[in-house]
Amino acid sequence: MKTIILFSLIILGPLFITETNGQPPQRNPSEMVAREKQMVLDSITDLSEDQKLVIDEIYKTYSEEITAAFSENQGDRDKMRGAMQEIRKKKQTMLSEILTDEQMARLTFIMQQNRRQRRPPPNE
Repeated sequence: MKTIILFSLIILGPLFITETNGQPPQRNPSEMVAREKQMVLDSITDLSEDQKLVIDEIYKTYSEEITAAFSENQGDRDKMRGAMQEIRKKKQTMLSEILTDEQMARLTFIMQQNRRQRRPPPNE
């Protein structure tokens, strides 16, 4: 039995390594935006109905712009980074216009926490 498992790992192991090419999985822009929007709606519980409607529109536009940036800048990391920074800045500006100062501070804090959790710890 151990021989079969070992043999399977030897034969199938390289297939899994080759399949990913050592690169991170591809991100779907629409899914990323949907997760972020849901995080906003879940974390700011005192949103008015009008704020929720505007947030829906902001994230709809954000999703469209990110999807366009992904397709236009495919393969060019520097252009993509610049495009994403501009798109995020625009989204943050629109959110700050409809959220109260307290809501915006809460959102900023939560986004910073999420960003820290996604980053690997620095090498020591």
